[in-house]
Amino acid sequence: MRRCSPAESPIAISPVIGELSLRSRIRQDYRSTGRCFCVAARLGSADNSCMSGTLDRAIAESEEQAKAERITSERYVIEQQMLEEQAPVVWQQFRSAVKAECGCRPDHLVFAVTPNTEAAINTVQAKGRKTLVLRYLPKSKAVSFVCAGKAGSYPIRLNAVNVAVLCTTDGEEFESNAEAAEQVLSLLFR
Repeated sequence: MRRCSPAESPIAISPVIGELSLRSRIRQDYRSTGRCFCVAARLGSADNSCMSGTLDRAIAESEEQAKAERITSERYVIEQQMLEEQAPVVWQQFRSAVKAECGCRPDHLVFAVTPNTEAAINTVQAKGRKTLVLRYLPKSKAVSFVCAGKAGSYPIRLNAVNVAVLCTTDGEEFESNAEAAEQVLSLLFR
């Protein structure tokens, strides 16, 4: 029996780019002729036509997902920049509202002089003095509070129209800074 030549090997790449031919050897031993028969099976061609759109759909979905992630990422960066600019203003407005509430109740509350990133409010009571300490946390964009063993924070977030607002500990927006000031000052009397 005669072997096939290298030109008749089982796998060969044709000169046309992207065309792969699988040569399956079918050998039949004809002792009388001694011939080897080779059959070529064409698996694809260079004309860029696809058998199905499955791969195209997968690629399109992947590109859409990457685009959505990029947009989300870009939006997050923009929102953080907006908060970076607006959060200190919200803190100053809130601090002013707390100071104004203390000014309306001088017989009960004293606003202590502190750095701009803090506020300390003391009660004027004969029984015992309580102190409420407020701090602006620029990295987390929040206002923390500590009063008589109770602690928490009010996050500063962007609302639906991209304006920074102070939120409750549950994430709900305060109607105004005055409302937030009243709520936090009420901790002194509980």
